[in-house]
Amino acid sequence: MPAPLMEEHEKLLAIWAVGTSRSGSSSLSAGFASAARWLATIPGANPAAILEPSAQALMRRGDHENATLLLWDLGRTLTDSGSFEEAKSLFLRGARLQSRLFSPYCWLEVAALARRQGAFDEAERALDSAVAMLHPEDPQASTLLATCYGDRGQLQLELGLLNEAAESFAQERKAAEQSGGIPLVAAALHESHLMLAAQDWEGVRRVAKAAISDNRMGAAGPEPLRRWRIFEILGEIEDLRDREADLRSIEDRLAAELSTPGPLDESVRLSALETLATLALDRSDLAAAAARIEAAAAIADDLGDAAHRATVASLQMRAARMEAEAGNEAARASLPARLASYTEIVDAFGEQWKRIPFRLGGLGYLEYANRTRILGEWISSCVATEGEERGTRKALEGVLKAQALGSLARAENLPAGSLAEVQGALVAPGRGILLFVPAPGRSHAFAIDTDGVHYNALPASHRIEVAARSAAREVFRKPARGAVPHGDPLAALSKLLFPRSIAQRLEHWESVLLVGGELMGGVPFASLPVGGEPLGWTHRIEEAPSIPVALWLARRRASRAPRENLKEISLFVAPAISAAGRARWPGLPEFPDDLLGRLSRLGRWYDEASCHSGAEATARTLAQGSGSSRVLCIVAHGVYDSARSRPPGILLAAGDPREEGAVFSEDVERSAAPELAILASCGTSRAPLRRGDDGVQHLGGAYLRSGSDAVILTKADLDLSATCAFLEAFHEELRERGANPAAAMVAARRAVASRGSWEHPYYWGALQLWGLGEKPLFSPRPSKPQGALWVGAALGTVALGALLLFAFSGRSRARGRSPRT
Repeated sequence: MPAPLMEEHEKLLAIWAVGTSRSGSSSLSAGFASAARWLATIPGANPAAILEPSAQALMRRGDHENATLLLWDLGRTLTDSGSFEEAKSLFLRGARLQSRLFSPYCWLEVAALARRQGAFDEAERALDSAVAMLHPEDPQASTLLATCYGDRGQLQLELGLLNEAAESFAQERKAAEQSGGIPLVAAALHESHLMLAAQDWEGVRRVAKAAISDNRMGAAGPEPLRRWRIFEILGEIEDLRDREADLRSIEDRLAAELSTPGPLDESVRLSALETLATLALDRSDLAAAAARIEAAAAIADDLGDAAHRATVASLQMRAARMEAEAGNEAARASLPARLASYTEIVDAFGEQWKRIPFRLGGLGYLEYANRTRILGEWISSCVATEGEERGTRKALEGVLKAQALGSLARAENLPAGSLAEVQGALVAPGRGILLFVPAPGRSHAFAIDTDGVHYNALPASHRIEVAARSAAREVFRKPARGAVPHGDPLAALSKLLFPRSIAQRLEHWESVLLVGGELMGGVPFASLPVGGEPLGWTHRIEEAPSIPVALWLARRRASRAPRENLKEISLFVAPAISAAGRARWPGLPEFPDDLLGRLSRLGRWYDEASCHSGAEATARTLAQGSGSSRVLCIVAHGVYDSARSRPPGILLAAGDPREEGAVFSEDVERSAAPELAILASCGTSRAPLRRGDDGVQHLGGAYLRSGSDAVILTKADLDLSATCAFLEAFHEELRERGANPAAAMVAARRAVASRGSWEHPYYWGALQLWGLGEKPLFSPRPSKPQGALWVGAALGTVALGALLLFAFSGRSRARGRSPRT
């Protein structure tokens, strides 16, 4: 439309706006809104100049429904043009007008834009607001509800919260079944995304087959069905890759599906091309791989996402490395330049992640396989391009930079650190570090000690994770009475993680700092056999979520001024559970009286101890005094609140029966912490299933942030009797003999396992030491001189004789009396 004519239309609309604002006619108002929306779509129109004043006119009239609709229209237009902040501002204005029909849509747009910016908490709050505004009588309510739950699930997938995403997608499916049509298709696609993110290939195939056979899925046209066919093939490929089977026929099916004409989501096409390129590289078909990588690169450039570009670049780097290894001199000569280019892409990917706002519940910086592939290929390329020594050092520097993206590291704004700093602060004669980096295709391990840093290639991450799950089941599941350890799962995992070159290094170490166990699904390191005995019996073990966090703990401990007037230990044992606590977490058993007595006597090893049990072991008392002693030991029930972003907690007594008495990470972080926190409660490190985060989401991270050097905790359920025996042995070593916490753990494991009925690692292998535990907290008590022992024995004999005489005479005097009732 010519500009003069456009101006005339805008003038007419302005006149109409004045009339509308003075009129009581709802039909005139609706017509005005429709005219404004139509005029805004005419080529050459300025939507902002038309829709925003029109919305203001409708607001003056009190018509919030149509005003919200116009703000939503204008926000969508600005979103399409890339003006995200302006669009979000308009959506927020529309959302806050409380339009019953259109405000939920505005909240959904706010959530989408916040998620795009990485503001995940803001996105989650916006989705909550959208759900809260839905009215059951609204014919679109079930459709909107399904959309909200689906968007929440996708958000949780990005955070690596797979269990929570599964819950959201189940709610989406329930709402979609009521509305049918497109929401039902979206729900099935989201279920496929969940299985892909979890790398549950059997689940991928199951969901895809169910969707393909469901006649209701035709509502969205042929594209979703094509996606599911590709998902089914991808699941079959990955499942068979685990078994190292011949994949050529399945590969041909996937290639044929991609070449079929018709629409297909570009991210799905990219995933399929990446898989085809990987299969070609696996069988060394470099020509086929090159064509597929080139096609994938074109799509990645169009999508414009740093993660997609880095994933394709990892394939390009692997192909160049393989060509060089095959004797192609030109490819060999090009490796340094290619590595420099790849490094820039990987750095850009890291910078993108840094711009995501910090989230207290964690971000899962390596939660998807493509991210571990990017880092893993960079490590392999460094070693192959720059040689064993120099390449290993460069690779380690890159790993440290990646680990500085972890949530706990970001919460404390920690630098990555250097190899020199690592060796100076964390390595000593007889003490080394094992750093594990699992990745598809090939995993990696770095052994760092006073001799330097040594690189070891390990099997692919899926093999390690399968073995880790089997080992964890062996250690964390209570065995049948009299069962002996079934060593096969533990030995199999040990063989994968500790090949001969690493095992030989461990022979020369007495202490080891282990990093990367979380990336492999939680490895029970203490129970793994090395050299004939479990590692936890022969080595002092510390576990750290990342090297930057371990460096931070070492620096903080070295710079901390001595604290005066501290008690030696505070004990919180067997707290009474309030009525509100029992209602919230029903079925928790009472602490047996005999164990309560043993637990209360744990303080006998210490000169200055405070013990709180029963109704006195309250959350309020803990908050007031947890930083007033060097050691804190809690023996209580662990609880889990899935509604929290940091769900593990400890249930203590409550001063008021209406209070639950639970202590969560937020509570811990509001007060000072002891040097050593012992959390002998079930599941205190049982964080949400998330790949690659570094512990900020559970109680271990909370105590480290609050000032503890080390935290003893567990992912598993604990046997109370065995844990009591463990703690008795641990405290005796820690205080009487002056052992450091890591050494006291070794002695306690051996003491418990030496009892015939507790030989199984379930009884002694579940507790782990998080942080730094190589510094003794107490000096050993002086041994008594021999003469003093004789005097003490003589006095003891006399006292015992007097006591027996008194008891005998008392019984004699009581003869003939009736017992009291």
